[in-house]
Formats: sequence, C-alpha cells, structure tokens
Amino acid sequence: MGRPVVASDPEPEFPHAIGHIWRWFQEVVRGVQGNGFSYPVITWTELDCWASRTHQEPTPLEAKTIIVLGVMHANIMSEKPTTDGGKN
Repeated sequence: MGRPVVASDPEPEFPHAIGHIWRWFQEVVRGVQGNGFSYPVITWTELDCWASRTHQEPTPLEAKTIIVLGVMHANIMSEKPTTDGGKN
C-alpha cells in the first residue's frame, strides 16, 4: 500500500486513450437508481440496457472496467468524511 493522497499532490494526467470508457461510465452511472440506503452500483443488466439503447458495443474488457468503476464510485461516495483532518 502506498502513501495516502493529500490535497497538495499533483493531479495525474488523464489517460486519453481510454477516455471513452470514462465517458461511457459517466453516462451509465447517471441512469442507475439507488435504493436510498447506499450508493448504487452498475449491474450487468444496466450496462447491457445502456449499450442497447445507445447502440454502443463495449468490448468485454471495457464492460468489466465500467462495472469496476461503478463499484469504486459507490465505495468512494459511501465513505464517511473525517472531521479531524484524517488524523484518526
């Protein structure tokens, strides 16, 4: 495990070669409904519906990446903010 990220760290360069996956993720996650108890994750069914409706054909690897991004997004959004500046 590396050191924690701090606000003064420079932002990493955006990986333009896979920017389309990020844009697809943003489209899909906007349409995912939660249950009110936690942040929603992208399911294979929702991804398939999005692909069908938008006439996109993500490769299996691109689809898996969108699913993983969805889980990561839900986990990050569910984190409780620290009130002590991250000291505890």
